[in-house]
Amino acid sequence: MRLCPPSQLSIWDMQVLLGEDYPSYMTDHRIRHAAHRLLLQSRIRYKSYLRLRALFDEAIAGELDNQQALAEIKRLSFDVIGRDIFKLEIGIVDGHDSSSYFWIMPVRVVDVSNTDSMDCVAEMKSNEISIEENDIAQYLTPFLYKHFDDELDANKQRIEERWIDEDGVEHSTPIRGFGWNLTYNFFTFESIQSILDDIHDTVDALLTGRENEYTAKLREKRGWATYQMLYARDLSEEQIKEYNDNRPTKDDTEISLIVDFYQRFLYRMEYMLKVGKEKGYNLISFMGP
Repeated sequence: MRLCPPSQLSIWDMQVLLGEDYPSYMTDHRIRHAAHRLLLQSRIRYKSYLRLRALFDEAIAGELDNQQALAEIKRLSFDVIGRDIFKLEIGIVDGHDSSSYFWIMPVRVVDVSNTDSMDCVAEMKSNEISIEENDIAQYLTPFLYKHFDDELDANKQRIEERWIDEDGVEHSTPIRGFGWNLTYNFFTFESIQSILDDIHDTVDALLTGRENEYTAKLREKRGWATYQMLYARDLSEEQIKEYNDNRPTKDDTEISLIVDFYQRFLYRMEYMLKVGKEKGYNLISFMGP
C-alpha cells in the first residue's frame, strides 16, 4: 500500500496506514470514526487523506491530546466538505449505501414473471436515496404500513421461491406484506403522495403540539436501536450492550430532530416523484438490506 499513489488507495487502505502511523490517535474510536467519516464524505478522498496525515503530524509536534486532535479533524472536515458532517441528525444518504440501509428509488416493472427479481425491474439509481433500517422502522413504518397495498399487481407478483413437483407441476410461493430483506416493496406515485401528505400533517402536529394518528406511534420504540443509540459513537461496547439489555419501549428523540428528518425526506421524495414521472417510471420501491 505504501508503494501506491495515495489516489489509488481505498478508504480501508487509508485507515490501515493511518492506524499504523498514528496509533496514539487512531486507537481512540472517536478519532478513528471522525477520520473515517471525513474520508467517506470527501469528494477528493486522497486529498483529504493527505491533509489528515499532515494534521496528525502537526498534532504530534504540538503534543495535542486526543480531544484537541478530534476538534482539529472536525475543523478540517468543515474546511474540506463545507458543512458540519458531525452534527446530530437522522441520516439520509443521497445515493446507495450497501450496509444496513433501505434503498428508495423510482422503478418500473418490465417483466411480470417475478417482480421480486432485479432482472425484472428497471431501477432509476441516479435518483436513489438510502435510509438506515432502524430509522425506517422508527420514523417511516407507520406511514409505509398504512399505505402499502398488498393487492397492487407489482406486489402480488413478487415470488419468494418457485419449484416443480414430481408430476411436473410448477408451484410458487408469493411474498406477502411489507418485506424487510432484499425485497421490493412497491408504491404507486399516488400512494407516495398520500404518505407525503400525512408526513406534512405530522410535521405540523409535532410543531404545534396537537395529536394526529401518527404522533402517538412515533413515541413507541421500534427497531433495534433508538436514534440516540445509532449515532452515539462515543459509547463503549459495554455501554452499548448495557443499553440493549435494558432497551426502552418509548422513543424520546427530540422533536426538532424528527421534524428536520421529515423535512429533508419530503423534499427528496417530492423531487423523486417529479423526475421519476418525467423519465417514465411509475412506482417507488423501498427495498430493505
